[in-house]
Amino acid sequence: MNKLKKKLTGHISVKIMLGVALVLIITIACFSAIFNVISKDLSEQLKQQFENRLYTDIHLAESQINRIEGNKLNITSADSDLYQETRKALDELKKKNKLENIYILSNQGGKERIIALSDTENDFGTAYAFSSDMKKAIADNKTMVSDVYQDKYGIHQSIFLPLTDDSGEQTGILGIDLDASVIPKTAEKAQWYTLGISLFVILIGMLMAYFLGTYIAKPIRQLMKASEKIADGDLSAEVSVKSSDEVGKLAASFERMSDNLRRLIGHISASSQEVSNTSLQLKNVSSESSESAAQVAESMNSMSEGINEVVSSVTDCHTSAAEIDKQISHVTDKVNEMKQVAEGVSKDSKTGQELVEETLQQTNTIKNVMEESKQAAQDMHNHTEEIEKVIGMISSIAEQTNLLALNASIEAARVGEEGQGFAVVAGEVRKLSERSAEAALSVSQLVAGTQESSRLVMERIHEGSEAVDKGQILINGTYENFSGIFQGISQFAERTDQLLQSLLKVKESYQNISSAMEQISAVTEEQAAGSEEVAAAAEQQSAGMQEIASAIEQLSSLSEELKEAASRFKLAE
Repeated sequence: MNKLKKKLTGHISVKIMLGVALVLIITIACFSAIFNVISKDLSEQLKQQFENRLYTDIHLAESQINRIEGNKLNITSADSDLYQETRKALDELKKKNKLENIYILSNQGGKERIIALSDTENDFGTAYAFSSDMKKAIADNKTMVSDVYQDKYGIHQSIFLPLTDDSGEQTGILGIDLDASVIPKTAEKAQWYTLGISLFVILIGMLMAYFLGTYIAKPIRQLMKASEKIADGDLSAEVSVKSSDEVGKLAASFERMSDNLRRLIGHISASSQEVSNTSLQLKNVSSESSESAAQVAESMNSMSEGINEVVSSVTDCHTSAAEIDKQISHVTDKVNEMKQVAEGVSKDSKTGQELVEETLQQTNTIKNVMEESKQAAQDMHNHTEEIEKVIGMISSIAEQTNLLALNASIEAARVGEEGQGFAVVAGEVRKLSERSAEAALSVSQLVAGTQESSRLVMERIHEGSEAVDKGQILINGTYENFSGIFQGISQFAERTDQLLQSLLKVKESYQNISSAMEQISAVTEEQAAGSEEVAAAAEQQSAGMQEIASAIEQLSSLSEELKEAASRFKLAE
């Protein structure tokens, strides 16, 4: 389980998806909480609107009923003119004000019954049990508004106005019922909207996170795999990133670095092979020189046998010395060519090192750009928070304006016809405040979306910065490898120069040997003196052979080290 978790969290695309999922969960949780608060606030406002309407309707109904002469609680039958006129007024009020029910109830003599009920046949005298709110309104002698309640006919909210009989006692009520089913339906609809929007945002956010994470991680993953292959010595790795952004530029620089490194290793491999062949030739020359030295020694020992044998031996030595001089000249030319190759390889290695330094500088530039982008996203986030504060002030002002408009409507209703103009103005002010609240809500939603986008940008920039840091570590490792190669090539060039100097000394020594052979041939009569010169030449030849053997040993060791270093790299499939 831990290995799977480590594997999943090690991919940039998975990290981006996890980050976006976390942001989405937090955002949706905040959105749901805010929407629930708004839903409750909306329900409370609807209840307040219902209460305000009930108060307005009850006052209008009271005014209309009071215009009818006679006490409505004293109606004795459904055939009386007072009942007919009262019932007609109730029906008109219900139709005009779109009421659910309007009625007059009485509990005179402890008998709870209906006096008049709108749009109901045979209503007069029907028994009707008073509710606790009705009883409380009569007991306290004040208008009472009930809570939203549900019965078998639906969901309602009612208002009760106490009525006084001829004796001055409160023995009846004027009541109005309104259909309040819109309040729970509005809350339920808001919950479904919240759930639907949350699921839609999660689906779209995760899809965007998946595709964006894959798009960002793919070139970085290719570059990382190529870097790992090169770090393991496989120079055949290629990077095919087709983009013009910072990652594309980094991949292009990396590709140039890989090409230069392949050419450099190729030169080193060819040079090491040539050095190996030259070492073999030097070994053969050294063997021939040893044989020649043995012949010279043998000639010195048999010089007493006669001048003829001495002349013959000297002739043989002169011929061998000429051949050795020719071979040394050939070896000197080869070493000189090897020195030029080493200088070219050193120059290419230095160029590759400079390219790695430029790549490292480009990586640092990308990192600085990432930091600046992150700061810009944070500034945008701070600005959106300030905008939210201003929107809160606008919403508060709109709510206060709405309340003032409602109060003005109520006062205008109380005044009657003289306040109708003021009621129209108050209604327009209320509409304006509602539009202001809706606009503030729209702007708030836009700001919330902007904040979410700024958070996503900050997450992407953070992940991109981590990828650049990892690439910088790999490039630093490549730079250290180049430094080691450059030092090895410098040592190879230095040792090649030493070998060339030794060969020049050997060539000079063999020239001296050739001159000595000519002198021996010229003064064969002076055998004693010639023997001393030949002995000196033999010692000089022995010293030269030791220098050649030492140079060959150094060259062979250097060639093996160079072959071993070059064999660790794979140039092509």
